[in-house]
Amino acid sequence: MTAEEQTAAHATPPAADSVRGGSTTSEDPRRPGNAGRWPATAVFFFNGLTLSTYVVRLGSLKSKHHLGDGQLGLIGMVFAVAALACMQGVGPLTARVGTRPVLRISLVVMPVLLALVGLVGGVVELVVVVTALGAVHGTTDTAMNTHAVTIERRLERPILNGCHAAWSISAVVASLATAVLERAGVSFATHLAAAAAVLLAGGLLLGRLLAETGTRDRAPTSSPAQRRRGRRRRGGWSRQAVALGLTGTALMVCEGAALGWSAIFLHDSRGASLGLAVTAVTAYTGAQAVGRVIGDRLTLRYGAIHHLHLRGDPARSRRDRLGRRARRPDLDAGRTHPRAVRCRTPEPTA
Repeated sequence: MTAEEQTAAHATPPAADSVRGGSTTSEDPRRPGNAGRWPATAVFFFNGLTLSTYVVRLGSLKSKHHLGDGQLGLIGMVFAVAALACMQGVGPLTARVGTRPVLRISLVVMPVLLALVGLVGGVVELVVVVTALGAVHGTTDTAMNTHAVTIERRLERPILNGCHAAWSISAVVASLATAVLERAGVSFATHLAAAAAVLLAGGLLLGRLLAETGTRDRAPTSSPAQRRRGRRRRGGWSRQAVALGLTGTALMVCEGAALGWSAIFLHDSRGASLGLAVTAVTAYTGAQAVGRVIGDRLTLRYGAIHHLHLRGDPARSRRDRLGRRARRPDLDAGRTHPRAVRCRTPEPTA
């Protein structure tokens, strides 16, 4: 290698050279890895728009079928159980066939089930459709997160918060659309059917744009011993995994209660109009979207662990950050988190 080539190698941005799973990734938007970010984000938007349209119309669903709070709660539990049950089998499925085929099917099936929620006439039929909707939603939720993590690894930069921000933005869109249609007197069934038609067309188009993922994205192991150690690690539950799982479960329950019951509580117990109740849900999802939009930047700047500290304990996060800079004064000079840059030194040649 000549002196000019060595200089060019040092000057080349590290992200342009990174190789994951045998494929080259780059920050260049013309490269396939970077192009997969926006379809992955769009999946979150379409999934959120489908589910949020169903959630914000729960008040209308309750009135149409003359359901009590207990009955509506049971229907919600059936939805959640179906979603959780299907989530358990998505991992092995996507590992075998990839996330793209799963998402292409679920993005088409979910809008059809959404339309059926507004069209069925009996409670038994409603329970069947809601169960199916929950199952497909659970499948989509797991597959789209797996897909986003795969794209994130290819890009070597955080995008997951942005994907979830798209989900929250779609919830805002669904809430605003519902408030407008409620004022205009559009019926419950017509609203769901029209939304399903738009989502179906979008899902068919989006399915073609999704990046391929599958076995080539797995981290390679160099020996059978390493593969056996990996299987043993996956077979156990570490304290960190349990703590993270419990945290996620608590957040999911709180989010589900706020999204699924706040509008009903305001309308039934506080006498608010359906439009005002939906507006309250819009405010909640809007605040979520703001936090998620800046989440990737915080993760890139401070790292995932310090990002969690920042959300849970700002004072602790500031103490940790100051302590880290005191130990590493070079960070202040570069203003760059060491996880955000991977330097590569060219190998010496004879």
